Amino acid sequence: MMAKKFPFIYHENLIKEKHKLPENRKLISMQIKTKVHILITLIALIFAGLSFYYPWWSLRTAREAEITLNMTAKAEYGISQLVSASVTIENETQSILLPIENLTTSETNKSALSYMFNITVILSGVGVALTILSLVFTVIPIFKKPLYNFATVSMIIAAILFIGAPFYVATTLPPLFANLNSVMPANIPSLWVSISPKDIKNFWGATPIPKSPQFPAWIQGQNFWIWGAALGWYLALTAGLLLFASAFLVPYITPEK
Repeated sequence: MMAKKFPFIYHENLIKEKHKLPENRKLISMQIKTKVHILITLIALIFAGLSFYYPWWSLRTAREAEITLNMTAKAEYGISQLVSASVTIENETQSILLPIENLTTSETNKSALSYMFNITVILSGVGVALTILSLVFTVIPIFKKPLYNFATVSMIIAAILFIGAPFYVATTLPPLFANLNSVMPANIPSLWVSISPKDIKNFWGATPIPKSPQFPAWIQGQNFWIWGAALGWYLALTAGLLLFASAFLVPYITPEK
């Protein structure tokens, strides 16, 4: 009815609505990308926080040895400078928790270990602070608009720190652990394959099962002890990668001037 009485007004409104459609779609797309950006950043922040709690390096018995001998053993090292070790034989578990400094008598090595873990905590801590800051810059309007450029810079620096911390540990840890008195503080049976700190030549590694009558022929030559990065190490690394992905989205959620 309106189109018949006022044809020019009707067509003018129709043209305006058609022009608004691309703008509305663009706005919706930007809102979705903003939510994805914030979600990725929050996940990265959670991963980073959990990395302080979970161990960064572990030594444990390989699956083949566990099945054959009906036992398990592991020692886990966190950046809190605590070592958690346990040995389970026929459903009986012996566990121990102690400071890593108890595993060495060398004051020089104690200082070096403390320095390594403290640097790791500082790198990760600054990364967490910058990640929170980037969320503030993105979510809370300052001077009537979010500070996207500052958010991007904060996220990139945080990502570098989160990726740098695990690789710093990976390169620094082996020579320091090689000077420990023991890398498995829990008592293990004398019949097991022994593990010495001198065996820790790399961040990742393994010791094989020797050819001996005490082990079945089919398992000889396979791994008895394996070691390497633990959950906390991977959480920190993943947090860094997620922050790089989140920083990549910032240009797509920044309003055009």
